[in-house]
Amino acid sequence: MKRTIVSAAFVGIVFALAVQASAQTAALNPTKVDFQASADHNVTNALTGQPTVVSYEFSAVAPNSLGAIAITRTLGKPAPDTVTGCAAASPCISVTIPEFATITQNVLYTATITAVGTTGSTPSPVSNPFGRVGPPAAPGKPTVK
Repeated sequence: MKRTIVSAAFVGIVFALAVQASAQTAALNPTKVDFQASADHNVTNALTGQPTVVSYEFSAVAPNSLGAIAITRTLGKPAPDTVTGCAAASPCISVTIPEFATITQNVLYTATITAVGTTGSTPSPVSNPFGRVGPPAAPGKPTVK
């Protein structure tokens, strides 16, 4: 039985606008995700002639949601670039995630990036926490006397 494994050499996910919260760095009102490209990003399978990595997928969950996915987005296969946030001397990918604007306020989420190939997929380690913070709720209607 022949098997090809998509390796996921991800350092992790780093979000824009990070702030300090508890033991990990949390990001408030993020707009993008940065991640290290898979070590197989530009590899072609010698047996099939197909790319080992065909795309990446972003998924976010709230820790107390029993794994229910809040956001899922196919990222395609963006070209790596040099971006602050990934390990030194490693190819990094940066993608804007418009769905961040729609997540529930005051809830912390975590995310993974999955390298998807023709023979399977491999997820990254879990990201730092992130969430959306909005203005406070309006007070009740005033009564002028």
